[in-house]
Amino acid sequence: MAVGGAGCLSSIFGILFAFLFGLGISSTVVTEPPAPPAEPTTAIRYIFTTEPDQVEAVLPALTKRLEALELGTFDLSADADGKIRLELPPLSDMQQGDVLMAVITPGFLELVDFSDVPDEELTSWSGLFIQTTGRLDQLNPSDAVNPATGGPFLTVLTSQDIESASAQLSDVTQSWDVVINFTAAGGETLGAFTAAHVNEPLAVVLDGRVESTPIIRTAFRDTVVIQAWQNTPEAARLLAAQITSGPLPALVIFDTMEVIG
Repeated sequence: MAVGGAGCLSSIFGILFAFLFGLGISSTVVTEPPAPPAEPTTAIRYIFTTEPDQVEAVLPALTKRLEALELGTFDLSADADGKIRLELPPLSDMQQGDVLMAVITPGFLELVDFSDVPDEELTSWSGLFIQTTGRLDQLNPSDAVNPATGGPFLTVLTSQDIESASAQLSDVTQSWDVVINFTAAGGETLGAFTAAHVNEPLAVVLDGRVESTPIIRTAFRDTVVIQAWQNTPEAARLLAAQITSGPLPALVIFDTMEVIG
C-alpha cells in the first residue's frame, strides 16, 4: 500500500474511527456483563422499487452483493412494474441493516485529486459531499467545490476502472480491509497520477461523499487497500461486493418490509 498520513482509507459507507479510553484507578472494579447478541427475527420479505426498464440490469448487481454477505439462501425477484422482492431467512438486526445497505447504496466510487486542499484542512473535508467531474450529471449546488478553481474536483478514477475487490484480514494491522484491483487502463492512469502527485492528498469518495483523504507517499498503480468502516468481516465483504458489482444502474428505493409466516 502506498498511501498513508492524513486519514486512513475507508470503505462505499464511512470512516473507521479509533476510540481512546482513559484508565481509572479504583480499589474496586465493577464491570457490566456483556449484552447478549440480538436474537434473529422471523423470516422477512423486503420490497423495493426501481425504474421498470432497469430491472434486468439491477438484479445481477444486487445478487452479487447479497451473495457476498453469506446470509444463506435468499430469493430475489422482480416484476415488470419495477417492484423488487427479496425473501430472507431469520436475521439479526445488524444483518438486516447490512441487507438494506447492500440493496439501496448506489456504490459509485471515485478517486479524486485533492492536491488543491492544504494538508492542515484535510480533516475538515471528511464526510462532506463534493462536486466532482465524475458526477457532472448529478451536481448539487450545495455541495463543496474545489477551493482553488471554484468548480468540481477532478476525478482520477471511477468504479469503471476497477477490475475486482476482495475482503481480507491484514496480517500487519489485524484490521479487515478491502483490496481493490484496477483494470490495465485504470492502473496506467493511477500510476501516472500518483507519480506526479507524491506527498499530495488523494480523496476516496463514495456517492459524492468524502470518505478519507490519504497522502500519496510513492507512486502506485495496481492495488489500493481501504479499511472496512466497521472493521468486521461482514462490513468488508459488503464493501468489496459493492465495489466489484459496480454502481447500481438505477436508484433502488426501500418500500416496505413484511414478516413471513
